Amino acid sequence: MIVHSVPGGALMLLGPVQLLSAVRRRIRPHRAVGVVFALTVYVSMAGAALYLVRTSVGDAFSGAAFRIALATILVGTVLSVTFGIFAAVGRFPTCTSAGCCCATAS
Repeated sequence: MIVHSVPGGALMLLGPVQLLSAVRRRIRPHRAVGVVFALTVYVSMAGAALYLVRTSVGDAFSGAAFRIALATILVGTVLSVTFGIFAAVGRFPTCTSAGCCCATAS
């Protein structure tokens, strides 16, 4: 659990730093904090995945429902950070690009 808890605590501090105007105006610190944030998310979620793999359903905090909720949060968190990385490096389609699922026909 420490592999999940310690990075998770760091994320609670790093997340708000990304939103500070002073950091956002300066691209290098903003990107540096973003890279550290993304790597920390992956380390934290690896810890959560280890917990899910190594703990039986009966030994989980509140049984199967808790285990399903944790797995859903894990997948959602990893996907959202991964999509955020794609968007930051410009490799994620925007809604105005041709063929995008949310682009509207005019």
